[in-house]
Amino acid sequence: MPLPPLRVGLVAVLVSVVGASTGCADQSTRDLAPATESSVAPACAPHIDNPTDPAIGTRRAQLVPDGAKTATLCEYDVPRGANRPEWPLSSNRSLARPVPELVDYLNDRPLDTKTDRVCPLGNPSGFRIVLGYPDGGSATVVVDMACGTLERDGVVRDIGGAKEFMGYWTR
Repeated sequence: MPLPPLRVGLVAVLVSVVGASTGCADQSTRDLAPATESSVAPACAPHIDNPTDPAIGTRRAQLVPDGAKTATLCEYDVPRGANRPEWPLSSNRSLARPVPELVDYLNDRPLDTKTDRVCPLGNPSGFRIVLGYPDGGSATVVVDMACGTLERDGVVRDIGGAKEFMGYWTR
């Protein structure tokens, strides 16, 4: 004997809800996992590759792990009028505020998962933040001032204003 339409609909809804909640639990746990630090010692790279595309958020997580003890802003020479594949390190800056304050700023910025970001062409940004951890590991954040983003391992955050961001660093 076939089930009446109301029961068929109820069974379908229950199966959908149970299936969706099981899948969502696995997905959200993975997406919200904190970013892990790298085993590489904290230091500005001697050069970076010419970035070509704005970052797109593919993960929902902390931008950087908590517990950093040092922070350096690495600035790279962005060539004008030449298409050099590498940009050399030109300077680095010390943090003017306590490191935990910077970590909170980085992690508390709004998540950004825009796929249709519009960034000024020909106005690249050569900044990286390198955080150092007590075990000798590091975390490097790509700073794109032209697009207004902070990116690391598929996590993208809005930078807020350039003045606010640069207020964390001394010259």
